Amino acid sequence: MVELLGSLIQFDMAWWGWCSFTEGRIIFAQSALHRLPANYETSVRLVAPLDPFIRYGRRLPVFSLTVDSQSDSLPESYRAFARKYDIGAILNGHCQLEQASPYNFFMSVYRRCGQPAFTREEVEDFRLILQHLEQSLSLSLQAKLRSLAGSNGDAAIIDENRQLVRSTCGFESRLALEGVRIVREDRVIERLVARGGTWQGQQLSLHAEEYGKGLKLLLLSARGGWDLLSPQERRVAAALLRGASAREVAGELGTSPNTVRNQVAAIYAKLGVSDRLGLSRKLHQGG
Repeated sequence: MVELLGSLIQFDMAWWGWCSFTEGRIIFAQSALHRLPANYETSVRLVAPLDPFIRYGRRLPVFSLTVDSQSDSLPESYRAFARKYDIGAILNGHCQLEQASPYNFFMSVYRRCGQPAFTREEVEDFRLILQHLEQSLSLSLQAKLRSLAGSNGDAAIIDENRQLVRSTCGFESRLALEGVRIVREDRVIERLVARGGTWQGQQLSLHAEEYGKGLKLLLLSARGGWDLLSPQERRVAAALLRGASAREVAGELGTSPNTVRNQVAAIYAKLGVSDRLGLSRKLHQGG
């Protein structure tokens, strides 16, 4: 993605991901850096309320703007932040996600101090490119969620504020049949975000696990296999469904690969399956 954009617009550094503006809070999720130090995002969060792009463009469906980071119109604290990271010209844009969501896809590209400003033509090109990038990333994420959900399941990603980021098309309507909604006041969602684990409804099971910093993956399925597993076995099964090896699962859970293999054997025995394909069918279809 960065390589493609770089072939069209010259820049030195970049930062992109999803962001949400809710109740005066700015939340960043699934962000990535290009040629910027790991502590950049921590620093940018501190000056985010001063960011001219957030102040001017957050309510627009599609937005792009360029500024000189040392412009007198910007607060000195923001200018000092930019100097710290050798940021001169800034080109920023965002577009709202196609699916109903409080999140936008955003991207900022930077030229180092002393480099030329971005032109008006580059700003317009960037706006068009940004929409294509969002569509491509959204389709990729949608396909990943559908894969994780299985043929008869549904899946969603929510943030620590219990806001929906993305979901498969049937997730919310199926969950509503159990009287559960993706809102801050819902106690089922509150518990799953705080603790993870599995909730059992009358007909459906909802399983929660970590999905990157500040995010939870929710897997919705007909009641069945999850009910039979212990909390530790559910964690192992969820990792297997993500495609993790026994060694990778052991690293995640702080145990040995042999212990994981024994747990996998126990899971298969409880569910009456012999491989990961059978496991996926059992847990996602309630079969």
